[in-house]
Amino acid sequence: MLIRAHGQVVVAEDLPSLLSDCVHFVENAEALYRAATLGKVMPLTEKEMEAFHHDFRRDSHASKLWSYYVGKGLDSGVLPAEWEETLLN
Repeated sequence: MLIRAHGQVVVAEDLPSLLSDCVHFVENAEALYRAATLGKVMPLTEKEMEAFHHDFRRDSHASKLWSYYVGKGLDSGVLPAEWEETLLN
């Protein structure tokens, strides 16, 4: 949900999914903005949406993104090393 003049609110079923949704929110907004500079943006058709939902594995995708970003945080020192076991298990 976007709140005019305030930003966005994102909710999800768990923390890894929330992180994934937040990352995608920003990426998709940037992609939509760039696409709009080229002309009218066409939404996906019902058939395209059904195909996406059929093939998309949300749990697997969110888990993969979680591991990636937690790994980056641990490697850079932003996240304390002692959190690794808790965050990745």
